[in-house]
Amino acid sequence: MAVARVSFPILWHYEPLAKLIAISGQLQPNLSAVERATDLFGYPPQVTRFLVPFAFVLTTLARGDAVDDYLRGEMTRSHIPGLTYGIIRDGKLVRSGAFGKADIELDTPMKVDNLCEIGSITKQFTAFATMLLVEQGKIGLDDPISKYLPEAKENWNEITVRNLLNQTSGIQEYVFVPGLGLDKEFDRKQFMDSMTPLPLDFATGLTWSYSNTNYALMGYIIEKAAGIPYPQFVQEQIFKPAGMTKTKFMTSGDVMPRRAHGYLLDGTHFLSLRGTGSLASDGTITSNIADMAKWDALLTEHKLLSAASYESMWSRATLKSGHTRPYGMGWDLTPRGGSPFVGHAGASVGYSAGFVRFLKPKLSVVVLGNVYAFNGEGVARSVAEILDPTLKTPRPVEVSSDPDSTRATRVQAALAALAARKADESLLDPEMTAPMKTGRAMMSNVFAQVATLQHIGFCSAEAEGADAWVTYRVQAKDRWFTLVVLYTKEGKVAQVGLAGDPPASPKKS
Repeated sequence: MAVARVSFPILWHYEPLAKLIAISGQLQPNLSAVERATDLFGYPPQVTRFLVPFAFVLTTLARGDAVDDYLRGEMTRSHIPGLTYGIIRDGKLVRSGAFGKADIELDTPMKVDNLCEIGSITKQFTAFATMLLVEQGKIGLDDPISKYLPEAKENWNEITVRNLLNQTSGIQEYVFVPGLGLDKEFDRKQFMDSMTPLPLDFATGLTWSYSNTNYALMGYIIEKAAGIPYPQFVQEQIFKPAGMTKTKFMTSGDVMPRRAHGYLLDGTHFLSLRGTGSLASDGTITSNIADMAKWDALLTEHKLLSAASYESMWSRATLKSGHTRPYGMGWDLTPRGGSPFVGHAGASVGYSAGFVRFLKPKLSVVVLGNVYAFNGEGVARSVAEILDPTLKTPRPVEVSSDPDSTRATRVQAALAALAARKADESLLDPEMTAPMKTGRAMMSNVFAQVATLQHIGFCSAEAEGADAWVTYRVQAKDRWFTLVVLYTKEGKVAQVGLAGDPPASPKKS
C-alpha cells in the first residue's frame, strides 16, 4: 500500500521543527542526532529529544511520495508486473508498499506479504551459514575444498573455501553447461560429473568473476560439515532464530500460500514461470518484506556470529596480486568513493530482488519483484538515495587533462577494446582479460556505451602500491560518465568502474 500525500503547513510556523525537518535526511532519532541538533540550534536537549524523531518521521512520509513515484516509473521501464518494497531504519521496518499484480492471469493485486524468490541474495545466507560452521570449528576458510568434496579433481586442489565465498576460484559457471542450468532438474552426481572435468576459466586467485557454481559447491560443503541437508541447516540455524517464519527454500513442486507468480517478458508479452532448479544454496530462498526486515535486524544487531565473522563477510576479496575487489562473502561492497554499504541483487526463474544496507545512517531497502530480470540492487540503492540524498556518490570534478598523456590515450584505447569484447593484452591486465573469456562476460556489455569518447578529462590519481586509481570525467555521445580505472605500473588497465550521470530532466517550455 502507498502512503497518502500529507502536508503539514502549520508545522513550519514552529521554527525549531522546521529547521530539523530541513536537515532530517542527515539525522537519526537517537542521542547523536539530539546532540547534533542541540549544537546546531541551541535548543535544550529535552526539546530536541522530542523534535528529532518527530521531524524524521514526517520527512520519511514526505519523501515516501517520491519513492512511490520512482518505483512506479521503474516498474514501467523494466516491465515489472508486481513489486513490493520495505524501508528499514536501525533494524526496524518503518515503511512498506506494494504495486501491480501478484498474478496477471487472475488479476490478483500484489500485497506486501506476498512471497517472491530472492535469487542470489540467498548467497548471503550461505555465507552466513558457512561462518556459523567456521565458528563451530567444522569449516576452515583456508581449507582446500577437496577436504569436503571427494569428487574434486586435481585442477581444484588450490581452491579454498574462501575462494568460493569471494568468487575468485576460477571455476566455470554451471548455468552455461549443457544439461545444467537454473531451471533444470539434476542431482549432485550429474552436477559434479559435469563440472569437475572442466578446465578453470582462470588460475585461482588471478581475478574475480561472479559464478553461481561457487555457492552451489558451498551448499555441498555445508552439508558435509554440518551432517544435515543445507536447507535444514539454514532453516534451523538462521531462519528460526531470526523469526523468519514465512521464508522457505523454493522447489518446483511446492505449493506456497501468498507466493506471487513469476514471469519472463518475451518481447511484448509475459511468459509464466514457476519454480527453480535443483540447487538451493546459490539462489532459491523465497521470502517477503517482513521476513527480510527480520534478517536485516539480525544483521544490524550482529547476532549469532562474532564481530570477527561479520568483518570477514564484509571485507573485500583479495587477489594474488594484492588488488582487491568490492565483493565480500555473498555481499557486494562499497565501490571507490561511495557511501559505505553492503548489498546484493537477486535474479532467478521468474523473480528479481534487491537488498542494500547503508551503514551510516543505518538505512536498508528491500525490493522484491515477480519478473526475470531487473536490477534489484540498483533500484534499492536509488530508493535509499531518494530518502537520503547524502548517500549519492559525489560527482568528481574535472581539473585538467591527464598529466600523463600516454595514460589517457591508453585508457581510451582500453575502453574501445572492452566495448569490442576484445581481450587486448597489450592494453588490459590479465585481471581484466581472464573474465572476458568466460561465458558470463558475454551476457552484457556496459562498455559499448563508451566505445567512442568525445571527451576525457582528468580528475584525480591515487596511488595503490606501484599502481594508481585514476578518475576521469568522460563524454560519449550526449551522456557524461564518471570513469575510475586501476592503472598498473606496466601501463595496463586492471579494473574499471563506470557510472553514467542521470538523464537530464526535460526542459519546460
